[in-house]
Amino acid sequence: MSTMMRSRGGALSLRITAQHLLENLASDLYADHGASLWEIIRNGVCACFPGSEWVPGTGRVEISLERTHPLSPDTVSLLVVDRGRGFTADDMDRFVHIGPSLADSKKNPSGQYGGAAQKRIGRFAALALNELCYEQGDPSTGFFVLTRTASERNVTLIPLIPAHVERDQGMQIRTLSEDAPELGLLRNQRGSFTAVLIQNSVFSSLAEIRDAVAYRIPRKHDQMFELLIGKEKMYPPALASRVNVISESGIEIHVDVSQSGEGIWFTDAATGLRVASGAQFHLALPFPFGMRELTGDVFIPGLLAHQDTSRAGLSARYLKSQEWKNHCLYLSSQAERLKALLGEEERLRGTPVQKSVADFVRQLHSAFGVPDIKGDVDTTFNYKKDREKKERDTEKDSEGGSDRKEKSRYSSSSRRIGKAVRIGTRDYVLISRHLGPLLFAQAEEGVLYVNAGTYKPLPTRQEARDEHIINAILFAAAAEQNQGATFFDVQQQVGEWRMAIFGGLS
Repeated sequence: MSTMMRSRGGALSLRITAQHLLENLASDLYADHGASLWEIIRNGVCACFPGSEWVPGTGRVEISLERTHPLSPDTVSLLVVDRGRGFTADDMDRFVHIGPSLADSKKNPSGQYGGAAQKRIGRFAALALNELCYEQGDPSTGFFVLTRTASERNVTLIPLIPAHVERDQGMQIRTLSEDAPELGLLRNQRGSFTAVLIQNSVFSSLAEIRDAVAYRIPRKHDQMFELLIGKEKMYPPALASRVNVISESGIEIHVDVSQSGEGIWFTDAATGLRVASGAQFHLALPFPFGMRELTGDVFIPGLLAHQDTSRAGLSARYLKSQEWKNHCLYLSSQAERLKALLGEEERLRGTPVQKSVADFVRQLHSAFGVPDIKGDVDTTFNYKKDREKKERDTEKDSEGGSDRKEKSRYSSSSRRIGKAVRIGTRDYVLISRHLGPLLFAQAEEGVLYVNAGTYKPLPTRQEARDEHIINAILFAAAAEQNQGATFFDVQQQVGEWRMAIFGGLS
């Protein structure tokens, strides 16, 4: 044991470890590689601003894949370059702080740039973009920072290799001349810049990079900075357009239905940056804003400053605030617009398709009896298994042993109204859902989805339409109940059920 550890007086030094850098501050903190890359891009954009405020439309960041960079000649490296101010003395001081200092927190309690620079740990996200760091936890590789201010000719090289940081409790920086070979493509370039060179890139193509950041950049064109990926400019995808509402307080709602199940994002109105995934904090949202069947953005002023450390949610303190409660009141007033998108049964009642489905449900009740499950149900795919798990977790909760993450799956935000039906001996909840243009019905362990309006091959004549719907629903249920069976066995099951429904068998 060291003398310092044996001493009962004086100060004990805290030490940073390679594992903490690799896992807690990098790989485990971010949802995916896109989130990690966005941290590096956002730091670069902030370096381009003239002051401490986010300026929409300002900044230039360039991204490329380097296959023979002098600092990493044997691997494909990811290079992110911003044309901002470079590392000033204050920037260097912030770089060596993990998290904001007390003085900085007092001066900027909500962070700088509208909250974009708040946690002061975003640079470590670069470690999660190094495949050896991310996949193998290799501490002997990492990333480099190359930076120069406008007043300097030389370039500062900062290596951030976790094993070296743990060994030295810091970083051994070097000064390079402006024509040093280590600069690669930045050699003899003029002006200030900061470049992050990440060894062993997790990205193998520029297309992957574009896909990873497409929905993380500012959501509106007039908010977008200049981002070049392989010398090609990047622009934000179009906003969702089925529901478009703007309130007097500046809240904007742009929502559509989704096949991907990604849910709605809550987005900072000033910067256009996505802040929190509604599907991740649905307990704090009015129904149906937390449902994954929806997609789009809800713009809220001042939201970025309240983002949590994971960059995918809002802080617990903010969710308890009166400001957030006021926002939720407005969202509640717009809930019916979103419910209409979901194809809820009450909205579609009276359409030809819903009449055919409703008639068939009555026939199923008559043939097989009224099911045990009732209308308001969980719509996750594994309904029966999840229902049993919910009951077990409820018992644990009464003993003080439940897991909040598990319990959150059963919140009211993930529930919808559906008809309960019995087909053969198995019960289902029949729910309207968009399934794409070529699929009318799909059964998944206790839930039977019926296409809510995008199905194309449906006949127009009533008799043909009824027959089409009956066969589609029965076939979906038979395929789910006879998984692994041949097509002919599934068809035979459908035939037996038809005889039970329409006569011939008791």
